[in-house]
Amino acid sequence: MNFLILQTLAASIVTGTLVNPLLAIQTSTTFNQSFLSDAVAQAPSELDRWVDDLVQLESEGRTNLRIVDANGYYSYGCLQFQKRTFEKYGLMYNVITNDDLPNVKKLIYDCELQKKLAKLMIEDYYGNWRKWYTSVTKKGLGLPPKDEILTLASTGK
Repeated sequence: MNFLILQTLAASIVTGTLVNPLLAIQTSTTFNQSFLSDAVAQAPSELDRWVDDLVQLESEGRTNLRIVDANGYYSYGCLQFQKRTFEKYGLMYNVITNDDLPNVKKLIYDCELQKKLAKLMIEDYYGNWRKWYTSVTKKGLGLPPKDEILTLASTGK
């Protein structure tokens, strides 16, 4: 804030315009509060960062990945969802609708959709991290940030 006040006062000297320093303080404070509120609202949460790290371990960020998993079923996309898991939880959390089911083989590759779904799954039931057991335990990601999830659950967000 002090920098903004000094900058405003310096500009007034250069231009020869008289500026009220109190007005400069009030304006810069309002600007800074608004800017900080926007920045906090747009900042990724701990869970967002955890899911991004999970993406790296699951697929190295590749969205077009399709592999046969240990259970013999295909896993798709950046978070390696299997089709029936994606459908079940996608419908449960309204990420997809019944009308989307004919296109699910295309939708399942949408990384942003998979990340949103993974977050909803973990926020709803913390134990859903087990869907990515190998990445969480064996590859060393660690558990999702529990404090944030408990806060979200208690506020209903």
